[in-house]
Amino acid sequence: MEGHLERDGHRTWYRVVGELDPDALHAPVVICHGGPGGTHDYVAPIAELHRSGRACVLYDQLGNGRSDHLPDADPSFWTTQLFKDELTALVEHLGIDARYHVVGQSWGGMLAMDHA
Repeated sequence: MEGHLERDGHRTWYRVVGELDPDALHAPVVICHGGPGGTHDYVAPIAELHRSGRACVLYDQLGNGRSDHLPDADPSFWTTQLFKDELTALVEHLGIDARYHVVGQSWGGMLAMDHA
């Protein structure tokens, strides 16, 4: 399943690999890519976790990949809080905010740790 989270006039693209089943044995995992400038593509192999019954959520952080690009945004727009709020909104949008894991690589790892 693919879609967009619409927030504050901007769209964040995501893809769910596997089934988001609230009764699943394993909680879903949200996978955060590095950056700036990275996309979900290079962390997509992590979504193979879905084979064990764990749904995986890939997404492109705002400004990257299939999400809205904002080349004219003031540099002060791009804050850690922006990306933490985006991640929080995404898990709420998907209805998994009560039970999920988050993993990330590079900047995505820092984001995941700060989010946790």
